[in-house]
Amino acid sequence: MDKDVSLQLKGLAILMMLFLHLFNQVNLVQLCDVSVYFWNGKPLALALSRVCSFCVPIYLFLSGYGLSWVYEHQGGVMNSMKRIGKLYINYWLVIALFIPLGAYLFPDKYPGELKDFLLNVVAWYHTYNYEWWFLFPYILLVLCSSLLIRLVQGIHSRRGVWLLVIVCTALYFGFYAAQKQWKDVFNEYYVLQQLRQFFYCLYSFMFGILFYRFKILQRCKNTLQSGKNTRFLVYVSMLALCILRMMLGPSIINPFFMLGFIILFNSFSLFPCMRSFLMFMGGHSTNMWLVHTFFAYYFFKDFMYALKYPLLIYVVLLLLSLASSYVIRFCYRLPHWVGIVKTNP
Repeated sequence: MDKDVSLQLKGLAILMMLFLHLFNQVNLVQLCDVSVYFWNGKPLALALSRVCSFCVPIYLFLSGYGLSWVYEHQGGVMNSMKRIGKLYINYWLVIALFIPLGAYLFPDKYPGELKDFLLNVVAWYHTYNYEWWFLFPYILLVLCSSLLIRLVQGIHSRRGVWLLVIVCTALYFGFYAAQKQWKDVFNEYYVLQQLRQFFYCLYSFMFGILFYRFKILQRCKNTLQSGKNTRFLVYVSMLALCILRMMLGPSIINPFFMLGFIILFNSFSLFPCMRSFLMFMGGHSTNMWLVHTFFAYYFFKDFMYALKYPLLIYVVLLLLSLASSYVIRFCYRLPHWVGIVKTNP
């Protein structure tokens, strides 16, 4: 999988995330004028939101895959702190732009006590915006990435691969089951929530590292493209995967659908205009992830759902999030333009 395909997948993932957060709850869909239903009687928008529910595993897989590429092509030099620093700057710009607006609109919630503000600034808390929940676990994964990559590179047998997969799977399902069983304990000790979220993120991240290490995507692509009518079969398989995900509810299965989706997506070519659009969206995906629920939930929910029609609501959220991304980019680059920070010649 090359950088262009990775960027296309990031663009597709952010489009999925916006749709997911708009229509993944019955009470939200009930605010809309819904006229199209899935065959089980549920609104189509709600059913389609399930297809979009593995957007976060896509990001995590791509991160593991991309960092493995960086490790290999830069001789093990990861520049993890620089990568995290850039992410934090984007994050802090979003806080600087949106939390004052929140303080004006909802002074009882924003910015809150000093402790809450500081813990949100370092991303330990996500009380300002719940959809920031995987920012801190992702930062931990970036910090651990060189160790995890070296661990996978040290595996030279199928038994070792399966042992690693089994351990990660046990941690993934184990923490999920523990949180279900002892919900009150996890709510009382926030560190347990962060630990559970870390192992949730680790699962898809490790698959990205493994797929890069053993060239699994390329092998699957070669196999799928070696027979007759392969493009048709890939399209049918993609459709079947999406329909199956619409019929199944638990989010715990998302990483497995993500793997099938990425394998299939990597095996066929999009039209040039679609590739360009998804790559464009991929370039804005981080900023759009950080801001979109301020419009969808926290600040302008009544305005958004007053638009009534799911497609219109989705397009408006997309445009607002994209416009915000341009503002964040402008603020990010402003020090370079005014000469505060010198750029390399």
